[in-house]
Amino acid sequence: GAPVPAGPMAHVAAEVAVLPRCETVPTIDASELSAAEFAERFMRPNKPVLLTGVSNGWRCRSEWTREDQSGERVPDISRMSDLFGDAKVLVVDCDAPLDTDLSRQEMPFREYARYWHARRDDSRGKDGEGDARLLYCKDWTFAEDFPDYPAYETPPHFADDWLNEYWDEQRVKGVGRRLGSHRFVYVGGKGTDTPLHADVLRSFSWSVNLAGKKRWLMVPPHRAHHLVDASGERRPKDIERADVDRFPRSASSAPIVVEQPGDSALFVPSCWYHQVRNETDCVSVNHNWLNAANARLSWAMLRDELASVRAGLADPDDAGDGVLCQSLVERRAGADFKTFAGILASAARRHGKRALDAA
Repeated sequence: GAPVPAGPMAHVAAEVAVLPRCETVPTIDASELSAAEFAERFMRPNKPVLLTGVSNGWRCRSEWTREDQSGERVPDISRMSDLFGDAKVLVVDCDAPLDTDLSRQEMPFREYARYWHARRDDSRGKDGEGDARLLYCKDWTFAEDFPDYPAYETPPHFADDWLNEYWDEQRVKGVGRRLGSHRFVYVGGKGTDTPLHADVLRSFSWSVNLAGKKRWLMVPPHRAHHLVDASGERRPKDIERADVDRFPRSASSAPIVVEQPGDSALFVPSCWYHQVRNETDCVSVNHNWLNAANARLSWAMLRDELASVRAGLADPDDAGDGVLCQSLVERRAGADFKTFAGILASAARRHGKRALDAA
C-alpha cells in the first residue's frame, strides 16, 4: 500500500503540500462571477475571495439591520428581539482567558438584547457607564430554530453543500434536532472576536456580513506550520498577541488581512487558519460546507485524528478498540469515519438522482 505520512497531522500536511499557493484575497462583485467561474478560480484551487453585493433582497438584511444617522447599516437588535426573543442562543464572553464551558452560557435572545442595550458607551473610554463585558452571540442555529422564516438564500456559488444536505436528510429521518447543524448566525458588538482556528472537518466556510465591519487574519495553509508550539499541537488564540517564547515562529505565518464590509461574503477555503474581530457592531450569517472540491482534506483530517487518538491511548487494547477510537475522533473532529462515509454516500445518491432526472 501507499506509505503512511509521518508526524502530527501528516495526512493533512501531505494534501496541503500540493495545494496552489495564494497570497491575495481579491474583491469581486458577485453578479460578475458565476458559480462555475467561482468553482474554477477559487473553490477547486482552495483560494479565498470576497464577494460583494450578495445580500440584496434578503429578508434578514431588511429586518435585522437598519440605517443609523450617518447612513451606515447597523444591527437592529430591538427588532430581532421582538421577532426571536424566546430563542435560546449561545453567548461567549470574549474576555474569558479560555474558551471553555465556563466562558459560555445559554440565554434567551431577549436577554442578550438587554445586555446589548446596556453596553458601555465606548466613545467615553473606560469612564463610560454601562456593561463593559464583550459578549458574543455565536453559532446560533437559526435556520433550525425558525425553519418557516426564510431569512436568506444561500448564494449559488456556495450551493453544492454535502455537509448540510446530509444532516438535513438525517433530521427528516428523525435522527434528532441540532445534530450536525452547520448554518449559523452571529451577533456581536464592537471588539468581540473569534480566536484563531481552522474550521470543523477542515470544511469550507462562507460568511456574509449583513451589517458592520469585520477584520480577518487568514493564514495560507503552506504557512500554518509556523503557528504551532514545540509540541506541534497548540496554536495561539491571537496571532498578533502571541507569546513569542511559546510560539517563536508565529510571526512567520504572515497572515493576510481582510477588511470585510457589510453586504459581502468571504469564502474561507479549507485549512486556512483564521481569526476574526468585529471592528464595529456586526450581524452575520455563516455556513460550513464541503463537497468534491475539499472532501479529500476532510478525510485526511479524520485519518490524522484517528492516529492522534490512538497515540494518546496508553493501553494497547484501548488503542485497538475501534468503537472507542471512533467515538473520540467524533468528539474531536465533529464526525467519525461512519458519518463521513454517510456524507459521501448521501451526496452520491443525490448526484446520481439528478443525473438520471436530467437524462
